[in-house]
Amino acid sequence: MKRFLSLCILLSLFQLSNADEPFRKHRFDTFRPLVTDRNAILFIGNSITDMFPWTEAFDHLPEKAYLCNRGVSGATANEVLDELKSLVSGNPQKVFLMIGTNDLGQGKSPQYVAERVIDIIRGIHLYSPETEVFVQSILPSEVGMRTLNAEMEANTLIRVAADSLNATFIDLWEPLLPILSNRQYSFDGLHLTAQAYQVWCKIIAPYIGADCQPRMIAENGPREVPGLTGSNAMRATYFSSAPYSSEDILFFGDEMVKAGEWNELLNDRHILNRGTGWGYDGTASSLANTKAMMNAVSKSCAPKAIWVYTATGEVNRGADLDSLLREYSSLIDCFAGKDAPFYVISLMPTESANENIPRFNAMLEQWAKQDSRVNYVDIYSSLSNHGVADTHYFSGNYLNANGYRLLAKIFSGHIQEPSNWEYQLLKSLEDSRTTSWNRHWIWVSNSLALSPVISGGATLAGNYEVGISWAINAVATTALKYIVKRSRPWVRYEGLLHCEQTVPDPSFPSGHTSFCFNTATSIALSYPKWYVAVPAFLWAGSVGYSRLYLGAHFPTDVLAGAFLGTGMALITHIAYQRWLSSNESPLPTDAVLLPPLTMRF
Repeated sequence: MKRFLSLCILLSLFQLSNADEPFRKHRFDTFRPLVTDRNAILFIGNSITDMFPWTEAFDHLPEKAYLCNRGVSGATANEVLDELKSLVSGNPQKVFLMIGTNDLGQGKSPQYVAERVIDIIRGIHLYSPETEVFVQSILPSEVGMRTLNAEMEANTLIRVAADSLNATFIDLWEPLLPILSNRQYSFDGLHLTAQAYQVWCKIIAPYIGADCQPRMIAENGPREVPGLTGSNAMRATYFSSAPYSSEDILFFGDEMVKAGEWNELLNDRHILNRGTGWGYDGTASSLANTKAMMNAVSKSCAPKAIWVYTATGEVNRGADLDSLLREYSSLIDCFAGKDAPFYVISLMPTESANENIPRFNAMLEQWAKQDSRVNYVDIYSSLSNHGVADTHYFSGNYLNANGYRLLAKIFSGHIQEPSNWEYQLLKSLEDSRTTSWNRHWIWVSNSLALSPVISGGATLAGNYEVGISWAINAVATTALKYIVKRSRPWVRYEGLLHCEQTVPDPSFPSGHTSFCFNTATSIALSYPKWYVAVPAFLWAGSVGYSRLYLGAHFPTDVLAGAFLGTGMALITHIAYQRWLSSNESPLPTDAVLLPPLTMRF
């Protein structure tokens, strides 16, 4: 009977481990866009490492040094070993390793854990020979299959191995024994509260730097946070007293926010992660968790900005969107009296085409338009492919490295929004778009088709100058596009600017504008009548404006297109007239335009 129960427990643990594997792979993948160097100090481990904001934990770090969290909830020693080369590729200054509790929790032996830690130490020495290695003891816990005897035996073996492999062993066992029974240190006997982390930080501070000091938090013990449970509740005990400044930007939200090391992705130490959640099962009340975390955070001052991504759980399981929006909009009240801009991030697409997601995003966008305090940040458009998650950016429903790179690019544009006049003009035009005007200006833009029709018709009617001019201009415009290779506005400012008519070719100069101004100028020169020139240039100018309104080109693309088209027409006209005057039998010039009714779109 005992053997049967043991087998059932092992099977259950194996199934839980496999169920969580996509998340762990996703979390490891989020580290790939991050670039470290010799100034980096890495904390590598499982959820006990993952859930703590190491980047904020210390004052008086060594000069240029910075801390990086490389913890992965649920990680085992083998998984760390598999990812090790990528983790230490920047040749970091120091690595603080804590691993093995999940292996013991799955029934692995202390010898197995010690052997894997030995492999990790050797791997660090191999991939990053200059890196100092600090191996921290496995913490005491009796949760699941973990036993104190196995943990102590593993620590003894790890200590011996570290001493023989030029690594420093840091013993945290005795100082953190209260984890077993004291709720001031742990709510579940495994993960840690702010007070336990502070004990940990005091012990390792001298190993980080001679003058390094942990930031004082939770002086009166951690307070439990209503609405949060488990590891999220313990994570919140730190944030309930952690200070921040008016220069800091707070990121709140569910798994997508929590998994991103935003201060590294955005290269800004003032980005502070306050995310919750570990997985993406679509059932958790992510909005309630986010609200609880926002309420828990100390309100020491007004932050520079507040960013929120949440409600994936509610929207995915089909909650009433109107009720959800009312609850969502109440998040801003969590910082009542704090005058800080509020950035609402659209929900991401999923593997399946969930129609509730774009609907709710549209509601969030409308809310932002009506409330001057709220800014809407669209990531759905950039991450979706015909309504589902683009596999270039996702693995299943989890963002991959490419996805986090893209979000960093989008967010960076909002945090440090471009101030140049071209971006500002295009942004103002985009904000003024309506469905009816979009259709109108798309129709005007598509009237480019008149250029080859007019030029070809004039040529067939005997006015070769118009056709020759258009052909020369087409070659010059196309050549210049691929010489300059300027990115389109929505590519350069991805997530900030959007286009109603996307095309793959380069942006400079505007081909639509160039061809239309070339045609208008050629016609005006060939038929110098005001009632010919005025409509022609009004048409060409309207096409140029349509390219701006639709977001297809920068203003300088359109200006360059107008000058190029006009210039090519003038040069062709002068050269053609000189050629005519030098020939005794010139080509016929008494051409008549084709009747307008024959010019179709």
